[in-house]
This record gives sequence, structure tokens and C-alpha cells, in this order.
Amino acid sequence: MKYVFRLGWLACLCLLALAGYRRVQALAKRELGVMTGRVDSMAAEWKAKGVPVEGRVVDFVLADAGAGPMAFVVPQAPGTAEAALAWAKRSLLGGPPAVEAPHPFAEAFADDPAAAVWVHDGFAAVSAEAMAAEVAKAVVKARDAGAAVNIVAQGASAVPVLKAVRGLEGAVRGGRPVGVGKLVVVGMSPASLQEMDPVFFREFAKPGNVAESAFLWLPRDPLAMPVVRLFSRGFNGAPLAGQELWPPLASQGSAIQSRDLTLIVKGLVAKAGSLESVIGPLAQAASARAEEAARRLTAPLSPDDAPAAAVPQPAAPPGKDSLSMIKGGEQLEGAETKEATAADKKVFDCGSCRAGRDGGMVRIPAGWFVMGSPEGKGYDDEHPQHRVYLDAYSLDRYEVTAAQFCAFSKAAKHAMPDQVPFTRCDHPVVNVDWNDAKDYCKWAGKRLPTEAQWERAARCGTDTPWDFGDSERQLGVYAWYKDNAGRQTHPVGQKQPNRCGLYDLYGNAWEWMADFYDETYYRSSPEKNPQGPSSGQYRMLRGASWGDAPGDCRAAGRIRANAGGRSYDRGLRCAAP
Repeated sequence: MKYVFRLGWLACLCLLALAGYRRVQALAKRELGVMTGRVDSMAAEWKAKGVPVEGRVVDFVLADAGAGPMAFVVPQAPGTAEAALAWAKRSLLGGPPAVEAPHPFAEAFADDPAAAVWVHDGFAAVSAEAMAAEVAKAVVKARDAGAAVNIVAQGASAVPVLKAVRGLEGAVRGGRPVGVGKLVVVGMSPASLQEMDPVFFREFAKPGNVAESAFLWLPRDPLAMPVVRLFSRGFNGAPLAGQELWPPLASQGSAIQSRDLTLIVKGLVAKAGSLESVIGPLAQAASARAEEAARRLTAPLSPDDAPAAAVPQPAAPPGKDSLSMIKGGEQLEGAETKEATAADKKVFDCGSCRAGRDGGMVRIPAGWFVMGSPEGKGYDDEHPQHRVYLDAYSLDRYEVTAAQFCAFSKAAKHAMPDQVPFTRCDHPVVNVDWNDAKDYCKWAGKRLPTEAQWERAARCGTDTPWDFGDSERQLGVYAWYKDNAGRQTHPVGQKQPNRCGLYDLYGNAWEWMADFYDETYYRSSPEKNPQGPSSGQYRMLRGASWGDAPGDCRAAGRIRANAGGRSYDRGLRCAAP
């Protein structure tokens, strides 16, 4: 009898397996009709209205509902367990191929009569292969109707879209090749495509039946700025910085809104011209701005910028610069410390200054970054390099100016420190000690930043010595330092900002930090929100100044000084929660 029961159970399992197999087959073969149905409707409307062929355009837009406000951030490739779960869900349960979910792309293209929008739930309901087949059929239908085809693929949608387009290479319909005019991939880089499908995207290249393609994405670090890669007749895919193409993005710092970038994408697709006709002039303008900035580095100073009197400075020993004369972060006696002398001192005339430039603050989101220098780089007190998490905070866009410190001195009856003859109202205030800096920030309703906060903002999502890369050749575009400053400070905000929209983080004036100094602090500092040692003899400064070499201006560079010490290269910048 027990054998009968066993055979019964085995038969049930076989029936269940057969039913599951048939279910999988049925779901795999189902007609989706999301894009093809929309093309059929558009073709019927064109025919009814007598729209000429040259007026027929289809803008296919595919978006992942799960991305939402993170539509431009490169997604992580799904793990094995996640991929297996998605396969089981779509193979056994299925689901609607399109979902009714709010998405910035669906909203942006809602008023585009040429748009065919597909918002999907990743690959939870439809496989990449089935999605690719639907896209390929829709492109063929559109071309058969005589329409020009553009495609916007957001996030993981890029995988099936590129597979569909590549699968159509060489296809001809009605004597015309089946191709795509503009292909814009959003929230996905060529490298991330390789993560998604290492075999298919082993070596990325623009499909031969695509006239132009552009990639626009934000790296996973929340501080990073957008990156653009254009593949066209005149561009070979070299990375372009989004904030240089569209300067307003730089002023937003880390608070880049998905809506702004979505409108940029819509403009790229909707404009009658090519992608290159839009991005090309922007790239040329960015190059011209960089050349002009470089030209100004070597241009002679105007009479207004020239110092009223030369400020004598002790020369550095041959073969030395201020970084090589720093030991353990402290400037040595005899180094070019720019200490005030009786001949240099000048009572600053605050009456000549107005309220002063207040550029507001830049919001830095919560997140992780790598602090310090790698082994073999930098100085001993910059080691070990370690991961740090910081809560969100804000940092002054500009260094505090002499005019702003004058307003504080008058309101708080705080002594205005002597300045040097070259100081102007819009220059960074200098010759302040640590208590001056702390008192000013407190009066302004702020506080001094911690070293960790300053370095995270300086790195702005990068791990190179400077946020613009690892070569000091570009430093003059961003900083007033030893090679271009003419031994004096300059008005704040004249140089280009860093990726987060902060000015003069490198050079112009050293900036006081809240932290005490301990040479070994990095070895035991807390992983989250480090505040520096609880006590110490010295306070910290960051950022370097007008008299320092490129090596001083690194994101990881740091020096210590007595809290009561004053120097004509020391200023401040404030932070807020």
C-alpha cells in the first residue's frame, strides 16, 4: 500500500511540474503589446490626418518604476539571489508588463505626442529578452510607418534596448535600414552595462544602426556630479562633466534635482537637431571657459588687484616648498608661515566695505567617503586611509570675507584683526586666530567645520588628491596658490568651484577647523561623525593658501597650529548642521 501512496505523490509532483512548465512557457510567449500597440495607434492617426512621412517621429521612453527619484544614479547589478527571485516571480506569477507608477520620465514626456512611454517593474514581470523583443517589434513597426525613431532608456532598461537595437543591425524594410536616430541612456554607464551583462557588453561600442548615442548618469556617490558620454561623428565617447556643459548644475552642488536632469534629457530628444548639435556647442563653450581661466593665470594683474605695497616674505630654502617643510602637519620655524610683522600690519578700514558677499551655503548629503591618504602618499598624520560616515551638513560656499568679518566686529564689538595692504573687502579675511574664527561662526549662527566635513566636501565623491583628478596641472583653474597668486589673497569666488559648488577650498587662505590635533588620531577615530580628539595643544587648518605649493592644496592635506597663532594666510569658512 505504501508504494501506491508513493506513486500517487510522485504523480502529483509530476503534474505540478508539468503545469509549472506550461505556465512558464505561456508567460514567455505572451504578446506584450506595450510599445507596439502605441505605435499602431500613432500610425493609424498619422494615416487619418494625412501626416507626411517627414513629420512622423516616435520617441520610445522606457523607465524603471523602482528607480523613482534615483533615476539618474547608476544601479547596482543584481546579485545571484535577487536575479533568481526575479526569475521565479516572472516565470510563475507573471504580472502586468507595464505598471501605473509615478516616474519623472513619464511626467516629463506626458505632453509629447510623439512619446511611447513604458514604465516597468524592472525584470520582475518581464524578462530582458521579452522586453528586447517588444522593443525590436515596435522599432520595426515605426520604421515601416515611415517614422524617425528616438529612444530614451533609463536604468536597467538600457540592457534590453541595446540588445534589441543590436539585433536589428543589418535589417532592411522597404529598402531602408532599420535604425535609430538618437539613443539616450540615462542612469547607466558603459561600465555598469558590463556589470549587468559581462558577456554581451564585454566591449561597448555604439550599435552601427544608431546615428548618435549619449549616456548621462550620476555615479553612486551622492556628492558626485553628472557625467556625459557622447558617441557621434565628432565625439568618441570621452567623458564630459555635466556641470561644465550646464553650469547651473554646479551651483546646485550636491542637491541636484532629478527634474532638472530629466528636462535636459527631454530637450536632447525633442530638439529637431542632432545630439551633437546640442552638446557640441556646450562642450566648446566649456572648453573656451577653461582656456580663458588658464589665460588669466598668466595675465598681468590689473591696478585694482595689485597690492598697494609689497609684502616681504622670507624665501624658502632651495629645493623646498611649504609642504616639504611641514613635519607632522606643523609648520616649522623658518618656513614661509607669513607671520605678521610690525611693518606689514595695517588697521583695516571697515568703513569702505558694504555688507559683503554672502553666497549662502552648500548642502552636503549624508554618506560615506574615504578620508586620508593611501600608503606611500602624503604625510604620516594622513594615515591610515579610512572610511568615514557623516550626517548631512552645510558648508559656506565662499570663505568669510573681510567685509563680513567687519560686520561681525561692529555688531559683536569684536576687535578687527590687522590686515595686510593687499586685503580688500571681498578678499578672505586673514590674520584671524582660532578663537576669532569660532566666535565669528557662532555669531553667524553656525560653527567651525570638522576636518572630516571639510575633506568630504573637498573630495566631493572622488578619491584623488584633488576633486578634479590626480594632476596638479589644473590646479590654477580652481585655486590661488604659490604659482599664480602673486603673494597675496584674491577676491573670493574668482576661480572655478569644485564639484560640489564650493569656491576657494584649495588655496587663497588656510581655513580653521574645530578639531584638536593628534598625530595618531586616524588610527582610532570613530567611523561615524568624527569630531577630532577631545583635547590637545594644537588646532587644525585645511585647504592651503596663496603662498603654498600644489602639494599643500590636496584634499587630504592638513597642518596644525597654536589656537592663538595669527598669520596672513589664515582665514575661515563656517559650517551648519
